Amino acid sequence: MDSVKKYFENLFGKVISTDDPDFKRKRLLVITVTIIIVIILFIPLVFFAISALGLKESIKDLEKTKGQKTFSLTAPYVPDELIVKLKASYTEEELARIEKKFKELGVVSQKKAFESEDPLLRNYYLLTFKKGTDIKKAGQELTDLRELVGVEPNYLVEVQASPNDPFLGQLWGLEKIQMQKAWDISQGSNSVIVAVVDTGIDYNHQDFVGRNIIKGKDFSTCDLYSSNDSCSSPKERDSDPMDDHGHGTHVAGTIGAATDNNIGIAGVNWNITLMAVKTIGKDGRGTTQDIVDGVVYASDNRANIINLSFGQSSSCSGSYQNVINYAMSRGSIIVVAAGNNNVNAQNYSPASCSGVIAVGATTSSDGRASFSNWGSVVDIAAPGVGIYSLSPGNSYKSRNGTSMAAPHVAGVAALLLAANSSLSSAQVESCLVRGADPINTDKPIGPRLNAYKALTTCLNISPVPTGASPTGMPTITLSPTPSQVVHEIYGGVFIDANGNKAWDAGESGYSGAQITTSGMQALSTLTDTSGIFSFPNVAVGSYSVNLIIGGQIRATAGAFTITNNTRQIRVFFFLPPSILTPTTIGEQAPSPTPIQITPTVIQTTPTLSITRQTSPSPTPIQTYTCRESTPAKKPLPGSIKIGSLVCEPN
Repeated sequence: MDSVKKYFENLFGKVISTDDPDFKRKRLLVITVTIIIVIILFIPLVFFAISALGLKESIKDLEKTKGQKTFSLTAPYVPDELIVKLKASYTEEELARIEKKFKELGVVSQKKAFESEDPLLRNYYLLTFKKGTDIKKAGQELTDLRELVGVEPNYLVEVQASPNDPFLGQLWGLEKIQMQKAWDISQGSNSVIVAVVDTGIDYNHQDFVGRNIIKGKDFSTCDLYSSNDSCSSPKERDSDPMDDHGHGTHVAGTIGAATDNNIGIAGVNWNITLMAVKTIGKDGRGTTQDIVDGVVYASDNRANIINLSFGQSSSCSGSYQNVINYAMSRGSIIVVAAGNNNVNAQNYSPASCSGVIAVGATTSSDGRASFSNWGSVVDIAAPGVGIYSLSPGNSYKSRNGTSMAAPHVAGVAALLLAANSSLSSAQVESCLVRGADPINTDKPIGPRLNAYKALTTCLNISPVPTGASPTGMPTITLSPTPSQVVHEIYGGVFIDANGNKAWDAGESGYSGAQITTSGMQALSTLTDTSGIFSFPNVAVGSYSVNLIIGGQIRATAGAFTITNNTRQIRVFFFLPPSILTPTTIGEQAPSPTPIQITPTVIQTTPTLSITRQTSPSPTPIQTYTCRESTPAKKPLPGSIKIGSLVCEPN
């Protein structure tokens, strides 16, 4: 008892006495308080230790996933199919890893996704898997495979229109955009080709009699999709783009139904050449694969303007952006529907792709159509409610949709080119937007198209005085160009693994770097998944090209001059661990500081198949380039086969 008494007296002095009759109760209270104090002090330490361990594991997990991309499915897609992009060349070990992964995932066939042999599109392949494959899981595993540049679903697209009362509205849209006054300036030209990449065109319609119509091709591969998005009625591609749906004929009628013929309606253009390119089946749906081939066909066949009145609920994919870059590099102006989902168009394609003219829909009172997508990517609006136009079988129909708004813009763009064929894509867009009428809408869809003001704004024509009734076509003085050369700044950003300031086989591109130009035009874009960037249809003048990473200009190439005869200038940036050095093909920059470059001007789109050793080692590494196996072309000796792919030694 004395020892206990001494303990408590030492601990609490005389506060608690062992002689106290309540000693036991007070002792218990003190012990309890002591235990509580210890717990209060100890538990945070435990939690801190646990949190530290958890943080350590989280950091490990973060390090594991750093740089990984997530594969997602954001819109209806074709089951058991994926579109992948291969690198320009491979080592034997890399090919072995690809073959192993394909076998693990149940790939049953590989074929070229698109018909084009252009470097932007030729390395895309369509993979077909065993029936019932979990495409999201397969897509993620292939996305994680470093040997592939890109992976995306074979998305389904839909036309952006819906039927309406066939007698509603008639041609209020043409009146709203002041077509009567515009026709006194330009009535179009048969030398301007507008491609309608859609469900085809009923080229036998009575309101197309006398109209120049190029019968392109039918790229659609399915007439009817089932409820689970698989094709229940597959079809072969052919050379007849006849419309069996009606959407494409309606779009084409707005652009160029025969005018002043005492039949039916009037199109925006009195004179025009239409190109029918069918990419969508009779149920109003098509695939990414079919769309891309249709756009390539249109641009390869000299379409000045390509109208795309369809869409899907996903942001712009690599294949969509590449085919748009491809078409623009050949001088085509791309006009697209903003979409009919009443959502931000930045999550919709092709409206969210760079370089397109995205069109929202307005009502007769200049309000935003309730269905029209909106947002900063929508450049301009046009009538899209109760639009009366052609329907197959010599009939007519009224439809709603951004699909109906887009051809108004495409048609006026054609009028601008008819008046001045030297206008670039950027200049045409500027004419359309600057000449449009400001409107107040609940959500942004840009100004509303005004054909008359677009023409007077860009052609420097004095407006017709109110009440005047001009006759005939005014004489317009234009500045001719020596030739219809399309000017492009093209290049890439690469990780320079061996520090030789040059691209070597196996070196990856740097995705997402911002590239800007200064000088004649201030332009901006991001490098794609391959590290490639392109500014198609740039104006003649002096330029510098800047590489921006982390918000800072890290290197500048230029200045250089694009002349009337310049086809293309290529600028490449190489990123070693501690230096950013711009250079052009055939040159090596001596220092990381901005340098004057001598542009390399070529007449074709460049390829990344640059012949170099992959490293400064004594023995060069053998690399292979893959293609689709065809009976007409035998594989080179030493080739490696992966299913229907043939990878030939370089």
